Order: sequence, then C-alpha cells, then structure tokens
Amino acid sequence: MFHRYLDFAWSYLIISTIQLHAILPQIQQRTFGLLAEMVLLLQDHLHTWEVDWLFWEDPFIEGRDADELRQERAGSRQETHKRLMSNAPIIRLLLDQIEQIA
Repeated sequence: MFHRYLDFAWSYLIISTIQLHAILPQIQQRTFGLLAEMVLLLQDHLHTWEVDWLFWEDPFIEGRDADELRQERAGSRQETHKRLMSNAPIIRLLLDQIEQIA
C-alpha cells in the first residue's frame, strides 16, 4: 500500500518537537491507533530500520530465552487475542485509508 515497510505499532520513534507540534492538531485517535496515525502523517519524512522487537525487547525485559518466548507467545490463544484487540484501532485506521485510496 505504501510501497515500503512501515511499522504501525512501533515501540520507538524519534521526531523533533517541530514535527510533533505540526501533527498534534491532526491526530484524532485516542487509542493505540494514534501510533499508526502518526506514521501516516509522517510517512514522507520517516527513515526506518527493520528490527525484530520480540528478539531484543521482551526476552531482555522478562529475562527469558528469545526462541522459547517466541514459541510460547505464538502458540498462545490468549496472547493472540490480546495482540489483535490492542491492534484493532490500527487495523480500522488502515482499512479507512484503503477505502479512501480506492
């Protein structure tokens, strides 16, 4: 859709106060969806790096083996449900964007 990889549920974003000041009035989301909205508003100005957040973040925080934790999370219905529900606002926002393009 955007002709490049964009993370809409990012865990790390660095922007200047000038950029933040410029987009704040345009942000309508009051949920986790604001992460995706910020990406959409800044997409022409973003420099991205692909990382495997699960590999470096959760195992470090939880003091666990990365592969073991990944398998446990991938096989958990509860974890899948939690992640889908937390990402629902982002999915709705992206669906709205697709409808506007079509």
